Amino acid sequence: MNEIVKLIASELAAKGKVVEPTANSVMRLLNTHTAEEVNILANKIADKVGVEIGLYRNVFMPVYVSYIEAVNKVLESKKPKNPIHDYKVTVVDIPDYVKHLMSKGTIHANATYVELPVSNVIIPAPKENIRSYFKVASTSEQTYVDELLSIYSDDDLRNIWEKYLLNVSGSNDNIANLPYTDLSNMNDVALLFTLVSNIKTNIPDGVSVNEGTYSKVMRNFYNALVADLAILTRTFNDYVKSKRLVIKLTDTEVKVVKPIYNVFLKEQRVEVLLGLLITGPKNINSLLLNDILVNANNYLNAWEQKVRLTNISMKLEHKNSYKLAYKFAIPLLMEEIADSAKKYVSGTVTELELDVEEYLNTLDSDGVMEIEEVAAFVVPNIVMEESNFYEFLTSMIEYKELDDKLSNKEAASLATLDLIVDYITQQLLVK
Repeated sequence: MNEIVKLIASELAAKGKVVEPTANSVMRLLNTHTAEEVNILANKIADKVGVEIGLYRNVFMPVYVSYIEAVNKVLESKKPKNPIHDYKVTVVDIPDYVKHLMSKGTIHANATYVELPVSNVIIPAPKENIRSYFKVASTSEQTYVDELLSIYSDDDLRNIWEKYLLNVSGSNDNIANLPYTDLSNMNDVALLFTLVSNIKTNIPDGVSVNEGTYSKVMRNFYNALVADLAILTRTFNDYVKSKRLVIKLTDTEVKVVKPIYNVFLKEQRVEVLLGLLITGPKNINSLLLNDILVNANNYLNAWEQKVRLTNISMKLEHKNSYKLAYKFAIPLLMEEIADSAKKYVSGTVTELELDVEEYLNTLDSDGVMEIEEVAAFVVPNIVMEESNFYEFLTSMIEYKELDDKLSNKEAASLATLDLIVDYITQQLLVK
C-alpha cells in the first residue's frame, strides 16, 4: 500500500500537484490533535460505519434479496408458452383389441352399415364405478380392454357414455357419423363396443323403456358398431395399401398411419411432417408417402423458418415480460417487507411502480434482463433512496464479478473498505 501511495505522490509531484486535506477533515485532525483524541474520533467513525453496515446487512439487503425473488416469481408465473411445443405428430393404428375381435370373427370385413330406428333409448350414465361397465367375459380379452382403459380417465369414459347412450337412435348425429369418424378415435369406438356388448342384455338403472324395446334397439346398436369398426378398419387398411401417410391435419397436429409412418422414419425426420402442417397440403396427393418424400426439403425449410420466427417472437415477448415483472414485483415486495424496513420505503406502491417503469425505459433490451443489476438499482435508488446502500451494493456485486469464489460476507467486507476509502478521499483536495 505504501508503494502505491508513493507512486501516486510521485505522479502528482511530476505534474506539480499537491494533495491537501479539507478543513475539519479526518486527515487534518491527524496533525492538530493528539493520538488519544484521534483514536477517540476514529472509534466514533468506526461505530458510525458499523451501524450503517449493520443497517445494510439486516434491513436493506433482505429487501434486495426479496425483490429479486419477487421478480423471479412473477417471471415464472408469466413465462410465455412456446407455441412450437404444441405441434406434434400422433401415430394412429388399429387398436389391439379390435385386431383381436377381427381374429375371432366378431368383427368381419364384410359387415355392412346398420341404421338405427328413430325411436330413442335414454341410458343415464352411472354416478360411480363407471369402469365396471367395461367388462367382458373372457379374461384374455379383458386384457385388451384394460389396456385401452388405462389411457382414459373416468371423465373420459363418462363423456363417451353421454355422447352415444343418452340418445340411442338414428337421430343421434354422433352415432350416425361413427363410420366416418377420425381414425384416431377408433379407441373410443372400441370401448363403446365393449360397453354396448355388456349392457345390451344387462339393463342399467334409470332406463325407462320396456325390456323388449330396449333389447331391440341395443341389439341393432351392437350390430351397427360391428359394421362401424369394420368400415374403419377397411379405411385404415386402404390407407396402408395406397401408402397414404397422413390421415388428417389440424392446426397443430399431424395424424399418421403407423405402418406407413415407420417406413417414412427410415428416410426422413418428423420435422418434415410438421413442415407439411405449416405449408398445408396442395391436394390429396400431398398426404401420400412418396409425395411427402419428394417435397421433404421444402417442408423442412418451412418448419425451420417457423421455428426461427417463433424464437424471435418469443425472445421479444420474454424481454417485455421482464419489464412487467419488475413492476409487478413491487406490490409483492411491499406485502412481504419486514416492519423494520417499511420506514425506509420512499413512496407508495403506485409511486414506486411509476419510478421503476421510468428507470426501465432508460435500459436497452439486454440490460433489462440482468435481474440482479436492475434490482441493485431499484432497491437503493427507488424503493429506499435515502442511503448509501447503492454504492455499497454495487461495490459488492463488482467484487463478486471479479472473484466468483468470494462469499457474500467477504464481498461485504471489501465493499465496507470502499465506503471508508471513499469517505476519506472525499476529504482531500488536489491543487
